Amino acid sequence: AMFRRTVFSTGRIIKGTFATVGAITVGGIAVSQYVVMKEAKKKEEVPSNVVLHLDMTIPLLETSPSPFENLSNPRPPLRLHSVIKALDHAATDERVKGVICTFGSDTAPLPLAVWQEVRSSVLAFREKQKDQTESNKRFLWASTDTFGEAGDGSAHFYLASAFDKIYMQPTGLLGLFGLHLPNLFMKRLLAKIGVEPQLFNYFEYKNATNQFTHEGFTPAHREQLQKMTDSLFDQLVAGGGGGGGGAVGAAHGPDGGGGG
Repeated sequence: AMFRRTVFSTGRIIKGTFATVGAITVGGIAVSQYVVMKEAKKKEEVPSNVVLHLDMTIPLLETSPSPFENLSNPRPPLRLHSVIKALDHAATDERVKGVICTFGSDTAPLPLAVWQEVRSSVLAFREKQKDQTESNKRFLWASTDTFGEAGDGSAHFYLASAFDKIYMQPTGLLGLFGLHLPNLFMKRLLAKIGVEPQLFNYFEYKNATNQFTHEGFTPAHREQLQKMTDSLFDQLVAGGGGGGGGAVGAAHGPDGGGGG
C-alpha cells in the first residue's frame, strides 16, 4: 500500500510539473505574440525627407520570423514581402527621396530566387521614376566596401546592378566566381561501414539517390546539373551585364560556357 501511494504521489508531481511547464510555455508564446503585434501597430511619424536603407546583411525570410527571434535578436530578420511592399510604396511616396542598399562580408546567403525578387522590385522602383518630374525623381544607390572579398560576390553584384549608381571603396574587389553545384557521393564510404543502400530510381534523370548508389556522375546526372547551372549563370549574367549584348558575351568567355 505504501509503494502504491508513493508511486501515485510521484505521478501527480510529474503530471503537475509538466502542466506547469506547458502553461508557462503557452503563456510565454501568448505574451511574445502580444508584444510583437503591439510593436507592429505602432505608427511612427515619417519625416518629410526620408532615405530608405536596404541593409542586405540582415537576413530576408520568405515566411514570418519566430516571435522569440524578434524579441531576442537586436537585428531581427525581415520578411521578403515587407521589403517588396516597402519599395513599391516608396516609389511614389513624396516623403521618400531615395534608397541606399548596402552589402557587407556578413551578408546573409540567400537563394537566387530571393535576390531576383528584390532586384525586380528595385527595377520596378526605377521604372516608376520615369513618370516623375525631375525634381521628384528618387535616387537608387548601392554601396559596399567590396564585392566578394571573403567569397563569391556574384549575387551581391547582381542586385547592385539594378541600382542607378554603385559606390565601392577604391581598394575593394569584384569577386565574380561563377556558379558551382557540388555533389557528394558516398557509395564507397557506405560500403566500408557495411551499409548497402536499397534504393530505386525511375528513369535516368531521377538521380536523387545517386549520391548513395554511385561513385560519380552518370551522363544524365551531369547533363541535368550542367543545364541547371548554365540557366542560373545566364540569369546572373543577363542581369549583372545590363540585359545582354557585349557584357553577356564577355562574361561567358571564349568557349561560351557558363558555370562548371
